[in-house]
Amino acid sequence: MTFVRNEIEIHCPLISIVYGGASYLLFLNAEKMALSETQLSDFFVHEARPGLSPGSQYGPGGEGHMRLNVGCPRALLVEAMNRLKAAYQKRLNA
Repeated sequence: MTFVRNEIEIHCPLISIVYGGASYLLFLNAEKMALSETQLSDFFVHEARPGLSPGSQYGPGGEGHMRLNVGCPRALLVEAMNRLKAAYQKRLNA
């Protein structure tokens, strides 16, 4: 989780992490990106492609969030973070 936290904090300042306790699941709070729920889902699913689920699927208050499972091999996390960083920078520079 430290790796993901550092990558998000350094490279994606409009996204913050909401920790779910002692779990391998994190919620990425992307409300500061000012995207609609559909735009946010499209960004993460089709542009960044790190394999996230919309937070709204998990109940009220999940809007503007995406769920990330960090219980996977480090190589997959590195790849997911690289895709997220690239898509994030592309969106900011658009």
